[in-house]
Amino acid sequence: MTTITRDAWERLERLRAAGCQEVPVLIPPGLAEAVYAYIDRLTRTLVEPEAEPYGRDDLMAVAAVRYCLGRASYIVGDCCDWLVDTWPLLRPSAQTVIRRDVEEAFQHDALGMDIDRQQWERVRRLWE
Repeated sequence: MTTITRDAWERLERLRAAGCQEVPVLIPPGLAEAVYAYIDRLTRTLVEPEAEPYGRDDLMAVAAVRYCLGRASYIVGDCCDWLVDTWPLLRPSAQTVIRRDVEEAFQHDALGMDIDRQQWERVRRLWE
């Protein structure tokens, strides 16, 4: 098993956060996703060893978003701020569920008041 230094990991994370789709190191084709998955696991280990900070399979992240969708409350802005910051740390499966739930809320115009809709539009830009 190959290990990655914390410095290299931090550089890769900065590039990934900036939207870089290619890893600027020499790796065989098709391994980029494996590298990203490894970085995701490493991130979870560095945050809190042997813990799942957002619940089993990031269920609490999904539950928080579902709670906030359609609300007309300060919680929408707080949830959207948190989600934008946390998005890169969430499992792809949780991202898929959240993306689907948010898109369905847009289709049914079930996003709360206009100010709440603006917050969800900011979240939507994570995958558009």
